[in-house]
Amino acid sequence: MDSCGRGYPARKRGDPVRKAILLFVVFFVLVQTAQAGLSVSSGSCRIKDLEGTATVTLTLKTTGNESMTVYAPSLPSPEKGITLKALDRYPISLSGSTNVRIEVRITKAVSRGTYRATVYFGDSTGTITINADRSVPAHLAPLQNIDAGKIVFDKPRKEMEKTGFKVEKKFEIVNDGDETMVVKSAAAYGTPDAGMTFNVNYPSQILNRSAGTATLTITIPASAPEGTHQGKLRIDCGKAGTQTITVTVTVEHAVKFEMSAYNPDFGRVDILKSVPLKISLNESLGYKDISSVKIRRDDDQPGNGKDDWMSVDLPASIIPKGGSVPLTFTLRFRGETEVGKTYRWKYYLSNSAGNATITLQAVATPIDIAETKNVLQTMRGSKNPEVSNIAGKVLGMLSSSGAGGAEAWASVASISQSSVTFLDAMDRAVQEVDNNDHESALNDLLVARIAVETMRKSAHTPPQTNIYTISNNFINSILYKESAYFEKMASDASDDRTKIIAQRHAATVYELLNDIKKSKKAREMAAESISAYNQKIESANNNQVDADDAIRRASDDLYRWGDAKLLVNPFVYDSTSYRYKFAINATTVAAENYQAAGEFELHNMSALRANELQKQWLLLSSQFFMLMIGYILLFAGAVIWCVLAFMTFTADSREEEFGDVVLLS
Repeated sequence: MDSCGRGYPARKRGDPVRKAILLFVVFFVLVQTAQAGLSVSSGSCRIKDLEGTATVTLTLKTTGNESMTVYAPSLPSPEKGITLKALDRYPISLSGSTNVRIEVRITKAVSRGTYRATVYFGDSTGTITINADRSVPAHLAPLQNIDAGKIVFDKPRKEMEKTGFKVEKKFEIVNDGDETMVVKSAAAYGTPDAGMTFNVNYPSQILNRSAGTATLTITIPASAPEGTHQGKLRIDCGKAGTQTITVTVTVEHAVKFEMSAYNPDFGRVDILKSVPLKISLNESLGYKDISSVKIRRDDDQPGNGKDDWMSVDLPASIIPKGGSVPLTFTLRFRGETEVGKTYRWKYYLSNSAGNATITLQAVATPIDIAETKNVLQTMRGSKNPEVSNIAGKVLGMLSSSGAGGAEAWASVASISQSSVTFLDAMDRAVQEVDNNDHESALNDLLVARIAVETMRKSAHTPPQTNIYTISNNFINSILYKESAYFEKMASDASDDRTKIIAQRHAATVYELLNDIKKSKKAREMAAESISAYNQKIESANNNQVDADDAIRRASDDLYRWGDAKLLVNPFVYDSTSYRYKFAINATTVAAENYQAAGEFELHNMSALRANELQKQWLLLSSQFFMLMIGYILLFAGAVIWCVLAFMTFTADSREEEFGDVVLLS
């Protein structure tokens, strides 16, 4: 029904005429489509040049009656070194047939032979037969650089110094030509890094289109540093080509830590004796130092031995390559030791090459009372009454000591040991004071003070406390005398160096007397003396420099005659005289400053230098005055000669005039 409400006439279903017409149209279209196809002819070419081109003509033809559009063909390469190129302009409107051109290009990488290339025009294809009718000369194909990897120097350097480290690397030499290639040489080019050497075992000939295996042996000297090193390797195949490749080697220095054999058991140790144990820590390869060498008690199982009983001496934190560092343990039991007990120490040794543990043990044995008594008996016979008195009281304590507990043994051992040390040091100190060797006496007094402090801490019984009290009074009496001596020495000193020494010693003595206030004051005075010393030395050095500069400037104005220098120019006399006198004065002042500072050797050298300069100036001035006298005599002689000559000339002139008068008359 249309918009006006009218209806259309009804179509008859299954009308045979309409169906026939529709089928005819479909058939006609399909036939036309099937007939609109494209055929491509085949072609061939022959190329005799090593690298050349040829043009191949192909015929394109439609298989139907309709025209069609032909687009640029797809031209895949049939072989490496062969390329195809369409020479015509595309797209092409084709109706019937037409010829198209394809350019074929080959390089010298293509060997002799026949190759077939397929040309694609959409779904249609054509074939081009390519005849490479020539031989490719032998040719050395591109070579890759050689990376020999990482070489670890893990054998002792002394063993490897003669042979060095060797590494082999295989590589292929490829001939991509049609003729046999001759390999002339394969050797290092230039000088490889780090003293490396190359040796190549290579085939003398390589057949066409094949490869030969070469073996490169790299020798690296033991002296090569750690890091990456390179060298050049040249392969010479004559006319077939020469190539230079890079050989890379990475050297890594290994390090090996070794510890000498040792007996970890000290055995039975007297509590008054010191027992050392030495261990050698070694780096056995010789290429790299071992760093960060440290030792400490083990955190987990340190052992029951006390730290202050076992002293550890590790003098360096670096073990030099191929060298060693001594590690010394010294065991000396202290007063708290329990006699008969086994003590153990476990240490953790760390370093950059690895870690190790050291376990030591020892059994504490009672003090040797008989030996101690013999020593004290000798000391009791000392001429010094204080030494004799204290030795007698210690002998009495030992005689009354018996088998007791650990604390009793500890007190007896500590007091006995400290008393022997104290009396020995005090006996030496008194003798050194009598011999006016106060500095040596101060060292012994320091030892004695430490021993007295040990007595104070270890005294638990009245006899032991009495020994400590007498010993403390004895050392204090000597220290008071020494403090007065060093104070007087400082006040009487005429030079800074002596003052510094005296004031420092006085500070030490006051510290031993536990007089902190006086000790601090003495150190402050020593600091002031040091400042004065530095000022005098600096002034003396400056004067020396000024004197040398003045002499150098004066020498520039002197006349050199052989090895000698003379003052011959009267116009520079004043400046030379001033500079020499300035240098003499500056050197004298420097000598005085050195003497005031206490540097007597420098004072003597400066005073000697001043005398030498004085003598030099006297010699120069005397030579100058003699030369001036010579100048005056020469000048006077010249004047007299001139006067005489003038007089002679005048006399001759008068005689000649007189003769002329006579002749005229």
